[in-house]
Amino acid sequence: MVDQNSISPQRRLGSIVALNAVSILAQFGQYGLGTTLIPIGLKARNAGAESIGVASSALWCGMLVGLLIAGQLTRTLGYRTTLIVGILLSALSFILMPLVDWQLWAIPAAIIGFGLGLRWIALETWLYRIIPTKAQGRIIGIHESLLATAAFLGPLMMVTMDPLKPDAFWLAAAVMLFGFVPLCFAQTIPAHSLEETTATASKVRPNLKFNLRQKWQYWLGFGAVVAGLGGYVEGSLLAFIPVYTADIGFTAADAAWLLTIFQIGAMAFQFPVGWMADHYGLLKTTKACAAIAFAGLLSAIAFGAQLPILTITTFMLGGSIASTLSLGLIWAVHNNTGAIITNKVKQVSVTYTALSAIGPLITGFVINGSSSNCLFWQQLILVLVLLVFLLCQKKTEQKSG
Repeated sequence: MVDQNSISPQRRLGSIVALNAVSILAQFGQYGLGTTLIPIGLKARNAGAESIGVASSALWCGMLVGLLIAGQLTRTLGYRTTLIVGILLSALSFILMPLVDWQLWAIPAAIIGFGLGLRWIALETWLYRIIPTKAQGRIIGIHESLLATAAFLGPLMMVTMDPLKPDAFWLAAAVMLFGFVPLCFAQTIPAHSLEETTATASKVRPNLKFNLRQKWQYWLGFGAVVAGLGGYVEGSLLAFIPVYTADIGFTAADAAWLLTIFQIGAMAFQFPVGWMADHYGLLKTTKACAAIAFAGLLSAIAFGAQLPILTITTFMLGGSIASTLSLGLIWAVHNNTGAIITNKVKQVSVTYTALSAIGPLITGFVINGSSSNCLFWQQLILVLVLLVFLLCQKKTEQKSG
């Protein structure tokens, strides 16, 4: 084990490649299939909107718990062991899920999410500590593009697989476990120094003389609000696009296709969004993404029964909504160092995950009490809130490059 500052350039590059490979393989199962196979599988088993909402929310709730304890685990076990535990727990849950009654799926779904939370913090903190500090927006954009690539491969597999059979579940577990191969080539670095610094920094409290705006920004910054509102919309759409499409007469394959397009949009937008944040500033880029999402939701409301138009709309939504997390992370790392980065990344990730869990839960009960046609209307309101928030921000903003 060596300090990250003493890693040779060749070893640093090899570790970056290895950790990105682990990310892709784990993301394919934990997120790509986790967020799509569960609602599609439940719908195929004639589950209601409430059950789908609860199971989908359970995945995000489990992720939130994983995020909250990942720091302590990495301090105790190290990045590598924490990462291995997260992947093993998710893989085991995928293996067991098709073998238990679908009414109990919220339990393995929560464990899958828990493993994802551990993997997220352990792997990305490890990765961010060894990457060069220049061009952070572009680097994060590339990393998020790779994650989005893995995410869209999950629902793409569902186009050709039967959600009533265990094959897709076991494929998810197998791909994730294969990630242990590239993990062997990543340079181990100590987690203790960073976590101890973070623990010290977390004891600092806002000065009581802060005004209300300063206190609010301390506890919930710009990046957390943007990522959180985006997470609510993303979690709701991923959980209930299969319900909406089934209600208007589309097949399970059509639903899987639309979820694939959603993730392709997420993949395609990541690097351009990072580049725009570097060159035009974070606020302008976030406003552009919110405007695209607003237009996409209006299109879905007006033309949602037409598959070709809904496909284009889903691509727009996938790209613009998924980019809110990247924008939140860019805010967290820009012009910050050490414990400040860790604290802000945690702030963004926890807020994003918490609202991603709340989204499908609330949306499920709303749909159950009305109809799936209200899916896009509800998300339109959330995006409108995001736009109002952005318009209220100061015109003076920091640029990443």
